[in-house]
Amino acid sequence: MIRLYISIAIVLSLAAAGYGVKYYYDDTQERLAKQATQLSTYQSANDQMSSTIDRMQNDIAVQRQANADLELALSVAEEYGNDLQQKLTDHDLTKLSIAKPGLIETRINDATEKLFADLELSTSTD
Repeated sequence: MIRLYISIAIVLSLAAAGYGVKYYYDDTQERLAKQATQLSTYQSANDQMSSTIDRMQNDIAVQRQANADLELALSVAEEYGNDLQQKLTDHDLTKLSIAKPGLIETRINDATEKLFADLELSTSTD
């Protein structure tokens, strides 16, 4: 009879151990599946952030080039302005217009027309 009880105890112990192993295996597989899902989510987020960073770096390069172009255009415009200011300083337009009104009027009118044409061209939306 003791053999029967020992056999039952051994079978119950093995069944309990088997159930424990099965529970541990199922729990581990479930956690691995969750972690795999999280990993794929993190990888896609990382890929998206990497592409965003690359796009932003390209945008920065484009902006730097545009700023360099604008700085060059500004220096050219400032040089032209300084040259024009020097010419106006060198010539007394009041004295010239009194001495040669037809010549000065024609030049001023032509320059004004050219200035308005350039302004219209640079501000047109075409």
